[in-house]
Amino acid sequence: AALREISRVLKPEGKIGITTGPKELNSISGVKAITEAVLKREPYKQFVRLENSPQNQHGLTATELIQMLAKAGFEVTDVHVRAIKRTYATAEDFIRRSESSAFGNYLGNVPTVLHERVKVDIEAELEKYRTKDGIEFYHHMAFAVAQKMRNLTVAH
Repeated sequence: AALREISRVLKPEGKIGITTGPKELNSISGVKAITEAVLKREPYKQFVRLENSPQNQHGLTATELIQMLAKAGFEVTDVHVRAIKRTYATAEDFIRRSESSAFGNYLGNVPTVLHERVKVDIEAELEKYRTKDGIEFYHHMAFAVAQKMRNLTVAH
């Protein structure tokens, strides 16, 4: 609905840019790998269904992204995926960033009473990735640029 509205108000041949996590690369994400390694342990594994984790629910495949834009009346002119390196001074910084970038859902599949404990366990796991520069991870982002098709009426 939001893309159809953008298409409606955008001038003909106007452009839009979208960024999302590429769902097909979630399995190699540092955030996902670390979080899931901890959640597979006791006491979490008895309470948590990993397939319901925010890391598995968000993002689009490249095909889904292109289809979504096309259905809203856009012609995709560029799609690319970029690996982005992030360095965190502390494990706590990593957790804060993960919580804020997941719209507060980072540990949403973990019972609230276990949040503080799981954060301590994730921080301990993160310390294994410390370099002289800090805790470093690569994650992937998909970027798409699309142009509103000329003289197109989009079906609602």
